[in-house]
Amino acid sequence: MSTPATSPSSKQLWVVGFDGSDHAQRALDWAAAVADPERVGILVVSAWQYPYFGGLGMAGNAIPAMGADMEVEIVNAVTAAGDAVAEKSGVEVEARAMLGPAAQVLLEAAEEADLIVVGNRGRGGFARLLLGSVSHQMAVHAACPSIIVPPHAAGTTEIQKVVVGVDGSVGAMQALRWASTFAPASATITAVHAWSFPTAAYGYVSDAERAEQRGATEAVFNAGIDELEQELAATPGAERTFVRHFEEGLAGEILTKAGADAQLLVVGARSHHGIAAAVLGSVANVVSHSLPCSTAVVPPTAEAETPVADETGAESP
Repeated sequence: MSTPATSPSSKQLWVVGFDGSDHAQRALDWAAAVADPERVGILVVSAWQYPYFGGLGMAGNAIPAMGADMEVEIVNAVTAAGDAVAEKSGVEVEARAMLGPAAQVLLEAAEEADLIVVGNRGRGGFARLLLGSVSHQMAVHAACPSIIVPPHAAGTTEIQKVVVGVDGSVGAMQALRWASTFAPASATITAVHAWSFPTAAYGYVSDAERAEQRGATEAVFNAGIDELEQELAATPGAERTFVRHFEEGLAGEILTKAGADAQLLVVGARSHHGIAAAVLGSVANVVSHSLPCSTAVVPPTAEAETPVADETGAESP
């Protein structure tokens, strides 16, 4: 069996949803590769349920017996996956199989977690839990940040560039603060604001009025970043200088483009104009690999106390 996942006094707990699929394996590899072994423990969770045969007339003791066999099989599989990634990465890993629907199991396992990590497709429904309705599932159900790992992010071994969607909302600024403490100190963090003039509300406006409105919005954006930089500078070791990117256009398109060469895209679960929904879109868009890189959705109360992503990373397949 894998080693215990956490030392509660010193380590954060990352929960990884695992269903045996390639997407789940990539998510597990990603989490182990970017985690700092000194600060993070991983809990790998698989869900299982008793088989249902409807009106096939199965004997009363047949289904429990089959369920027991299924549980043993799943325990063996998740334990093997946990042991393999622990040996390769040096991160402490615990593997656990839990009875119940995937959504319920993942949320229960993550109640005391600091982070949830899932692949964006799978057999057991972990990704569908997180991606079906981003604003509802993330903001209402997940108490901690969740990271969705698309297939093309599987080779990530360290986080060098982080892009954060910032729209002036409290939730977006909390997401930026979380990113500043999650990412290694060597990583570049770019705060991105996508601006568009509310034409429907204002009707026709002159170029001068449009420029004035844009300038005012950009000034507020910069003031918010200045304030956070000053706040972080007051804590030794927490200092950050953010790269700032202000562009006119649709939030989803601009953030997706900005995240094309990043290792992590971060959005707040509750932001103005639905930034999280704009980036992650519908289930169909996400499943078709629209995410530019691994993407974190941060609920309003989430805080990362110390940098937990590894500075160097471990080699990933």
